[in-house]
Amino acid sequence: PVVLKLLQGAIYSDDPHWERLQTYLLPIREYLGKIGLEVRNHEVDGFAYLEQPDPDPEDKSEPLPRLTARHQLSFK
Repeated sequence: PVVLKLLQGAIYSDDPHWERLQTYLLPIREYLGKIGLEVRNHEVDGFAYLEQPDPDPEDKSEPLPRLTARHQLSFK
């Protein structure tokens, strides 16, 4: 459920999935890293979200298609 929630958008500290994300952060990062996504966890500020980094210009392999939309975060 935590991975699905992250794929839908940001998770905030008042969300019931927050504690589970903090507990399993490393395996979640490894799992999502396989498809080119990074978990940005701002524990002190109380939010986490997924980001797909821009491809390295020196990397000659074909870049992954963009899986996430870019938009500003706002606290709900």
